[in-house]
Amino acid sequence: MGLIKDVKHLRKRREFEEMVKEVFGYSVDEIKAKLMMTSKIAFDGVKTVEVSQEVVNKNQENAKEKMTPEQMVAMFAEDVEEFYPDGNAPQHQS
Repeated sequence: MGLIKDVKHLRKRREFEEMVKEVFGYSVDEIKAKLMMTSKIAFDGVKTVEVSQEVVNKNQENAKEKMTPEQMVAMFAEDVEEFYPDGNAPQHQS
């Protein structure tokens, strides 16, 4: 069983490599070599983005307007009490 699986995998891999050669004009090994050469480019680092104080203040105001987790729980707590006024929700058995 394992041998058949390996043969199918090898066949798919060969078909893929042929398709890559046909479409891109390079073999898979040539593409890997080119990618490895280009990955050795010197990296200058990350450029920092300056954010104005106005944008920071606007984001802080938007955050204050949003609902906190405690407020959300309090909002839905009333609905739960309506369905189970004595607090005894049914217990699910698995």
